[in-house]
Amino acid sequence: MTRRSFVLPLVGVLLLSASGILIWQNMGRATPSPGSKLPEVPEKTRSRNVPSTTLPDQERPLNRSRTAAEKKDIEQINNWISDESITPEVAAGNLWKVATDPARSELVRDEALTHALNLTDDETFKSAVIPLIEKKDLWTDMLGEKILDDLYNRPDSLKLLGTLALYQNSAGELHDHVRELLVFELGDPDLEKLSDTELIRRANERMKAPPE
Repeated sequence: MTRRSFVLPLVGVLLLSASGILIWQNMGRATPSPGSKLPEVPEKTRSRNVPSTTLPDQERPLNRSRTAAEKKDIEQINNWISDESITPEVAAGNLWKVATDPARSELVRDEALTHALNLTDDETFKSAVIPLIEKKDLWTDMLGEKILDDLYNRPDSLKLLGTLALYQNSAGELHDHVRELLVFELGDPDLEKLSDTELIRRANERMKAPPE
């Protein structure tokens, strides 16, 4: 055997041995040792909107579940509306009693107020409803907004009278909304710069002035 023919088989054996060692090492790395744990992939952080339970009553949504008492009150409201044996005036009177009752929930008062406004003509609005609007601390912001929406559809004389009454018994965002209508009814955008006291004085002067 020549030296060249001896060296070639020896090189082949060495290469096979080296490959075997590498394969064995890789297998050892891929197999965890007893008792070891594979690294865990952390889950993505999840977030959800949790409804607040600390909102004031007037800011709570009205689409919540109704209580047994509320269901009973609303059933009575629907009975007044559908009862053909009583006049619309009587039905409206009953509805106004509920709408102005602070002991009732805002949900019930809102339901009663919606129908009461629809059944109240302009003459009755002036004689009976304006005094109710003038009562201090009777209306929540949400109920006040509903009255304000109704005032937009009343005659100008009632619009000014009702807006002034609501303006003097409102605060916050509702107060700002009522102020917008009051300034508009007075017909002078510059009045927006006036204080509450001065704006009320101007509105009273306008109501006392003879019709043009």
